[in-house]
Amino acid sequence: MSHIAQLNIGRLRHPTNDPRTAAFMTNLDRINALAERSERFVWRLKDDSNNATAIRPAAARPWRSTCRCGRASNRKGEWFEKLGAPHFVMWTISAGHIPDLEERWS
Repeated sequence: MSHIAQLNIGRLRHPTNDPRTAAFMTNLDRINALAERSERFVWRLKDDSNNATAIRPAAARPWRSTCRCGRASNRKGEWFEKLGAPHFVMWTISAGHIPDLEERWS
């Protein structure tokens, strides 16, 4: 059996405590909790704050973007910089395996 791993990278236009980012930050815990309650959820990248906004992965390498994430994607240009490369990747992993950030380039 295999699972699908997913990584979505974004660069906020403004600091996480900036009023222009407030709507994104206010909903982040709710959206993450919804994901974690979803059937077949395994793991998500997070730090001690329970989100991944402070994690800085290596510079993006190109891949083809395939996802939109509901109503929030309508406002992504308000919260995130336009990246020079696509920002979303999915890949197959063995069931039970927890991926790390380096695997996204494999």
